[in-house]
Amino acid sequence: MAIAAMKAGKHAFVEVPLAFTLKDLWDVVETSEKTGKHCMMMENCNYNREELMFLNMCRQGILGDLLHAEAAYIHELRGQMKELPRGTGSWRTKYYTTRNGGNLYPTHGLGPVAQYMNIGRTEDTFDRLVSFASPARGRQAFAQKNFPADHQWNKMKFECGDISTQIIKTRLGRTIMVQWDETSPRPYTRHNLIQGTRGTLACYPPRAAIEGRGSYHEWAEDKEYEKLYAEFDHPLYKRM
Repeated sequence: MAIAAMKAGKHAFVEVPLAFTLKDLWDVVETSEKTGKHCMMMENCNYNREELMFLNMCRQGILGDLLHAEAAYIHELRGQMKELPRGTGSWRTKYYTTRNGGNLYPTHGLGPVAQYMNIGRTEDTFDRLVSFASPARGRQAFAQKNFPADHQWNKMKFECGDISTQIIKTRLGRTIMVQWDETSPRPYTRHNLIQGTRGTLACYPPRAAIEGRGSYHEWAEDKEYEKLYAEFDHPLYKRM
């Protein structure tokens, strides 16, 4: 659909996932280059208030030179296994039987920190990564507890680890930690941390430690943190 749109002279905006194979991804890239049309994978988490403010502060150099970021999508979604026959569980659960060790949903966390670091917009880009995953236990245990023994979920072998962790090294030597877990019983978080030579910003809960703005040995939280909004709220957020 994205390729057809670009060939028809339209820009294409695609929800996740954009593609499942390297060939499909290269077909999208080559079509965009041939037609001169943009193809953008959408990521709504780039446009939350916190993420936009962090972006604005990074652009203004408040954190100095950027060194490291941490991103995640930690969101317990085992209940979707009950969304049958046409709900999310009817297709999404099957992904956990494949791609052992992979991160099935990196974009919510990775999208914002990639923007902070200007990945793909300057000389920096993702260079290499390592990926590890825990054993796959939670989905099978949930299926055994909540579904009959002859249910399709109890006939599947869940391969994808409950929590996966990636470490990315960028071309300029920066590091990014990415995590994904939609199985374990724990509170929602996208982690969202960006660290530079002059300070660190983080979320869940929102907090900051910036050189020259109070003690950076303790997080600025609550009322102290809220002072940043008045100074650094992104112009797009304020306008909208």
